[in-house]
Amino acid sequence: EDEIQKEDEIQKEDEIQKEDDVQKEDEIENVWTINSNSNKEDKRELIVISIAARSKADWTNIDSTSLHKLLLPSIKRTVTPTENQKYRIEMEVCFDTKDAFFENKEHQQHLQDAHPFIPISFVSVPKKRKNKIPFNPCTRAAYDYGASYIVRLNDDTEISTEEWITKGVTTLLSYDPPNVGVVGPTCHEGNTSILTHDMVHRTHLDIFPDYYPDMFDNWYIDDWITRVYGPLRTKKLEDWVVVHHINTHGTRYAVNTSQQRNLDLAVKQGGELIKAYVTKKRMFNEVLGSDLVTSVSGPMGIHHDEKTSSETLEEEGVLNAPSAQ
Repeated sequence: EDEIQKEDEIQKEDEIQKEDDVQKEDEIENVWTINSNSNKEDKRELIVISIAARSKADWTNIDSTSLHKLLLPSIKRTVTPTENQKYRIEMEVCFDTKDAFFENKEHQQHLQDAHPFIPISFVSVPKKRKNKIPFNPCTRAAYDYGASYIVRLNDDTEISTEEWITKGVTTLLSYDPPNVGVVGPTCHEGNTSILTHDMVHRTHLDIFPDYYPDMFDNWYIDDWITRVYGPLRTKKLEDWVVVHHINTHGTRYAVNTSQQRNLDLAVKQGGELIKAYVTKKRMFNEVLGSDLVTSVSGPMGIHHDEKTSSETLEEEGVLNAPSAQ
């Protein structure tokens, strides 16, 4: 009798757990309903998750892709109800023109149907160079579409931690001026010393003509964005964690290591663009403490630290970004 009673108790616990799981799934579905259709009248800030993808010859349907199996489900799991109320979240999948898999309208529709919680745009980009990942046209499209924040991820990445949008936005807003800088997650795969995934405000594309310097095809874009803003405007968050499933699809772009020689110069040139932007920004918002006045005496003097904008930027590491070791 005791054994029968124990079995009944276990069965009841299993049933309760199943009911809780179903309820949790329903809550998630309800949370995402407000994002299920793109609506440009929506006044929430727009966050675009920007993905560059390239198919493989053996892919037959969306079940072949990590985008479907890993990334999209992880976004659904990790974006919180509060974030969904505050932000309008969409995804863009960018690929080379003539990529037959991603240009296939049925595949596009199947992917959207499988993940109705988030609007997905498919952006075909003319191939500029054989191994160039189309991040720049992709992110510029997000900017033109009105994105406040752009999150650049890989199609074979899985997000592990919740509230990553809030953490990313909060960090970007903490910079001076706000939203001038970059933030990214912790990733224990690949090169762990740099940002291999990143998030910026649209300000980034006000400062730079391209999201990444056009001279880089694939490698070194991560190195550049890790260094260009300097240490005070760059942060890798310990509590935003992603898993990059590197071995799932393997390397899909050949690496041109000769482009590394351009990295230091690109970082220096980027620093100059940041300096120009920040100086202009401060000119409109701040005189005391800037190089708009040489010195100040009297009561106002206490608010003027005699630092020029250039000196401040040097201290922030923007103008003297460290060279690659």
